[in-house]
Amino acid sequence: MAQIVVGLEQERASAWSFEVSVRGETGEASTELRLHWADYERWSQGRHAPARVAAAAIQAALDHVRIAELPDREDASAFARRHEGFMERVESLLDDPGFRPGLACEDS
Repeated sequence: MAQIVVGLEQERASAWSFEVSVRGETGEASTELRLHWADYERWSQGRHAPARVAAAAIQAALDHVRIAELPDREDASAFARRHEGFMERVESLLDDPGFRPGLACEDS
């Protein structure tokens, strides 16, 4: 599993924006992930911090793309539209106590 660190969190109109760093055996990348409030509620039902949901979305995306293929900026819902089983994978990761991304935005 890749090492995912969610950094700066910013609130936008109807969404959050996160700076995310990813490192794994195949390389490393940084991306800005946008998480709309509706997707957050659909996948998390308010049970998890938005940064954890963002990290789960990145990990679910990595089931379908290599780290180097992560776009510089993406919307979590775009991954969901393009990749079958994405939403179910996000929900599974959120419920997995072994899924422990780095949440730098919670450290401040």
